[in-house]
Amino acid sequence: NDIGEIDSALSASKSQNMTLAQMTKADFPLPNFSKTLDNMLEELENGLGLYLLRGFPANNYNKDDLRRIFWGIGLHCGTAVSQSKRGDVLGDVRDIGTPHDGPNFRGYTSNGELTYHCDAADVTGLFCLHPAKIGGLSRIVSLSNIHNQIQIERPDLLAILYQPFYWGRQGNELPGQNPYYTQPIFSICDGKFAGRYTRTHIRTAELGGVTPPLTDLQEQALALIDEICERPEFQLTMMFRAGD
Repeated sequence: NDIGEIDSALSASKSQNMTLAQMTKADFPLPNFSKTLDNMLEELENGLGLYLLRGFPANNYNKDDLRRIFWGIGLHCGTAVSQSKRGDVLGDVRDIGTPHDGPNFRGYTSNGELTYHCDAADVTGLFCLHPAKIGGLSRIVSLSNIHNQIQIERPDLLAILYQPFYWGRQGNELPGQNPYYTQPIFSICDGKFAGRYTRTHIRTAELGGVTPPLTDLQEQALALIDEICERPEFQLTMMFRAGD
């Protein structure tokens, strides 16, 4: 079964005494479960854009093994890239008291409510080890649905969202690198719709005092995205369980 295959892959990986960074897909063999992952990737790329795997017995493993399992599965889904200048590729979603304000804010290390956002990756995975003691409700909104709704309500603003916006790097700029970059909210890449929205990063660039302030139409466009996100008919709401 899938769990047995994952256990075998875990044992094979540990026997080679490799760090996570040294591992390749071949070091975590999943000959049958990889077919499920291929179907998942097809759904992510050409279907709904989200996928839930449920029922993994996370309580049967220690944290190091869980990290190795998640990493090994991830190797079958793509190439891991760092989320910060620290080089971390696996981040713990845990309240460690990160201040809610400032350019170095990382929402997943605070106790604050996360705003709707898109991580800057082709595929982003979450592995729930323990549900939150308080809160922890997750809401998902389709950015393509938002795009289509704006096209209905305010097509003039849709054109604005295809133009570049300034984004802050959230303190992750390298030496000699600007603390901001430009990127549109919506675009077409290789004939496919692509979108990314994280209002806090756009706000960081604006508050830095270096980039031009948002225009009135840009403000209206971002406000409309935020407003549509809060409409219940656009939301999928769920609580993660251990092993999701």
